[in-house]
Amino acid sequence: MNRGIFLALFFVVIVFLLLTASCTGNHNQWKIGENIINSSTLELQAGQSAIYDGNINSGNFKNFDFKACITHSDGAKASLWFHSDSTLSKGYSIFIGNPTDDYRRSGSLASVRNLYKPVPASFDLEVKIEGKRIVVWIDSFRVVDYLEPAAPFRTTAHAKQLLSSGLIGFRVESGMLNVASANIIPLSDNLPNYPDGGTFRRTGRCSDPFAATGFSCD
Repeated sequence: MNRGIFLALFFVVIVFLLLTASCTGNHNQWKIGENIINSSTLELQAGQSAIYDGNINSGNFKNFDFKACITHSDGAKASLWFHSDSTLSKGYSIFIGNPTDDYRRSGSLASVRNLYKPVPASFDLEVKIEGKRIVVWIDSFRVVDYLEPAAPFRTTAHAKQLLSSGLIGFRVESGMLNVASANIIPLSDNLPNYPDGGTFRRTGRCSDPFAATGFSCD
């Protein structure tokens, strides 16, 4: 074989392998304790946490769209954290479960927009962050639509509950949690903080589409 043709074919093979690696890399990599798994499906028990550790955005997210199929055991208490750190002690969390020691229910933006209507133990969850806006859907119903004010009031216990950027992870306090088809789509970091480019305006406790679903909120 002509040396020039051989080198050209060799170059094509190398490029193909690099492109394949970039498409099939550790996009779905999660860290559970000291263990690393490469899967879009997670099975977590009480006391376990899973933090996204893949190569999408190097694991650090500001604006994003997260989707997953959630299933939890009866009485479970878990949460999805975002804009957080490795200990899941900052940022916001979405409540998951139906524990007997807590009246909040799945879909709550914990301590900010709490929901109390029972939710099935299996549901599709979507969380979207755009600027200062947090929107949560359960089975395609918008259950939370929150705009963080420019200077939100926070108690000392919730001082770190602010939008910024950071890690995405799950924590299970009791029961079992199964997360399937987890998918994180990063959005532009340059989105406006507020949809109309203005400042936060309180529009009431629940928007009409939200109230129409039958969910009660704070």
